Amino acid sequence: MAQAKLIYDQGCPVCCYFMNLVKSKIGTDDAQYLPASGVATDFEYVNKLGKRFSGTTAIEQMAKDFPAIKSYMYALPDKYKVLGLKVAYKVGSVARQVYGKVTGRGCNCGKRH
Repeated sequence: MAQAKLIYDQGCPVCCYFMNLVKSKIGTDDAQYLPASGVATDFEYVNKLGKRFSGTTAIEQMAKDFPAIKSYMYALPDKYKVLGLKVAYKVGSVARQVYGKVTGRGCNCGKRH
């Protein structure tokens, strides 16, 4: 059976923290965690059918494919959990940009071209 793919910057501490959270819910049986290329502009998710998603669209699709990740938004009513995940992702994107400015090393999946 094909695995989903989560593509992120493995050199970015913000991205790594996010992937560790996701991995704790999804595991490694159903998903591969892969390094982003130098030209990546955002976090990418490739579902088991090979369809590619990025950014908040990727978060939304992951929540459909792996509903366990919605539990991170346990304090929100069910109908707002995906929205909460997307907002958290956007906050993480800001953190990645700040990390790049402070360290002088940009995060591949946090860059906007």
